[in-house]
Amino acid sequence: MTYTIEHLLGRVWTKKDGSTDQSMVNHCLKSNVYLDMGEFYLSIGSKPSITKDLYFSDIDYSTGKHAPAPENTFKLFKSYNMRMNSNQRYIETLEDNNQDVIFNTQYNSGAVSQLKSWTNKRLFEINPDDHKATPEQKQTIIDALKVEDEKYAIRLERYYKRYGKKVSNHTYWANR
Repeated sequence: MTYTIEHLLGRVWTKKDGSTDQSMVNHCLKSNVYLDMGEFYLSIGSKPSITKDLYFSDIDYSTGKHAPAPENTFKLFKSYNMRMNSNQRYIETLEDNNQDVIFNTQYNSGAVSQLKSWTNKRLFEINPDDHKATPEQKQTIIDALKVEDEKYAIRLERYYKRYGKKVSNHTYWANR
């Protein structure tokens, strides 16, 4: 029997009286990215946040002297956020092919084993519900992460157009 992602999340997030906590279900759907993998839904991660306060080193390493904060530009804003918040590091790690991808149950509820997350490192023992991803499933995760990065780049453009004047650049030791 196949359930929708909303139904499965509703089984995890319940109120004391046993009814579904719809606000938590909506929060999970809004802040996470889920893939339908056929037998289960896979959470590939949360949607990245946007950082508007950018911090930089106050030392110019070529001269060794103190440097002011860089000028506020979209290029700097985008590169900072993509470096700090995007999925690029996960994509590079997965494309290396040196590590396996393990699917594990996302929540500690045995009743909802169709909600899974993934990891590329085995820090704990493997549970009975955990299993190794096939190369096709691994490629599906990589493709989904790339799509999310493209969406994130578009979000950054829209954010900067609307709130660019609120973006600020600081050096670490600006208050000396």
